[in-house]
Amino acid sequence: MNEKLFIKNNLINEFEGRLNVIVADVDWETFETVSQIKKDFNFINLSSEFAVSFILEYEKVDILILSRKISNIEEITKKAAKKKSKVYIIGKDLKYPLEAAEIEKLLTRELEIKIGRESEKKRLGIKDTFSSLFKSKNHIISKSPANISGSSVDINKSIIKNNKSCSNRALANIKKPESFNAEKSLIQDRDSLTEENNIKENNIEEETNINENIKAIKQKIIIFTKAKGGVGSTILSIFLAHTFRKMKTLLVDLNFSEGGSDAGYYLNIPKSPNMIVFTEGYSRNAMDNSIIKIEENFDLLQPPPTYELSKKLDLQDIYSLIDIAKRKYHLIIFDLPNLINEMYLGVLDVADLVIMISDSTLGSIGRLISINNRFIYEDLEKILVINRTRNGNGHSYTKNQFRQFFNLKELVFLEEDNSLSGRTDFSNFNFDILKDFGNLTNKVLDLLTYD
Repeated sequence: MNEKLFIKNNLINEFEGRLNVIVADVDWETFETVSQIKKDFNFINLSSEFAVSFILEYEKVDILILSRKISNIEEITKKAAKKKSKVYIIGKDLKYPLEAAEIEKLLTRELEIKIGRESEKKRLGIKDTFSSLFKSKNHIISKSPANISGSSVDINKSIIKNNKSCSNRALANIKKPESFNAEKSLIQDRDSLTEENNIKENNIEEETNINENIKAIKQKIIIFTKAKGGVGSTILSIFLAHTFRKMKTLLVDLNFSEGGSDAGYYLNIPKSPNMIVFTEGYSRNAMDNSIIKIEENFDLLQPPPTYELSKKLDLQDIYSLIDIAKRKYHLIIFDLPNLINEMYLGVLDVADLVIMISDSTLGSIGRLISINNRFIYEDLEKILVINRTRNGNGHSYTKNQFRQFFNLKELVFLEEDNSLSGRTDFSNFNFDILKDFGNLTNKVLDLLTYD
């Protein structure tokens, strides 16, 4: 049976009647407190001004809970006011440190207000609909009193016809990925608009043929992270991009290093084009000119080839990149460096799925546990991959112990594959032969899709 994949790009507006809340702080204790509150609230935990502005720009946010450690609170507050989002400052409007009971009481009250407003709008909407319908009837009756029954029949036929039209439109208007605006201006040319229209037309044609085997993708950004180099995250990120190439997939290599990236060396591609080309334009054309096509529907965006050039990039550049990439690609995969900095944390803020990679060594596992506990929020979907399990003495922990250490459910063990051992050139490598990696693919697919 064929399975069709549809993109669902909303980060937090997933359920009606819920409160959409941004919590922004640099202290992980704040997010631990918030994690105790689950019911009826959609939380997004962020750690930078860029991320808050980025989400607030394109998504409906009801409440912002901000730490004073987040920069430019005044600007965020102004933007929130324009968006009609309420702002609460930790240490001013709320106790510091946060108390779960106080937050839950506040949000429960705000939720009741929101539900009340929505109910009133629906009530008035129904009232207006019936009012306009009766006005139409009265208008026809007063105009042609001799044809009262005939006019009523005509009205009913018209209503039935409109309902049929609405039913057809409902299939054609299944929600598409929404674009969102970055802080820097984004340029769209005529060719870009034509391409987007073609994509929409193709999606409409596919969506009208939905069967019971639909799986709808609810997430778009996957990140690979590790505590040290050499654990296989780059190869696994390339493998995953290859595996999901039936969708339009972009692999972004953020491993800045002198002389080019590992992904570039593994795939035997030139060091240019790269991200610097994108930063010169911030447009669809600039992105098209900065990527390298690896396979059909699988593109790679390389980091700058030198440290000096990489210093020109900042988190705002990455958010602008994500903004445009989400309009062009179904899936975006980031391979992150083993370096915790603003860019690392900023990408983590917009991630939907985190894949943590480690080998079996205690040093790698221990450092990754620390990264997970300090920087990776509990409400994120996570998969732990213990790679190359035949290396050294192997792992000495049980699966349950790993789950307890990392506080997660999803765990994958990958034995070292002989076809990868000692290999450095993967430009013509057939990743489909890596059958044992199917466990990772299945785990990712389960977390990416609705049943």
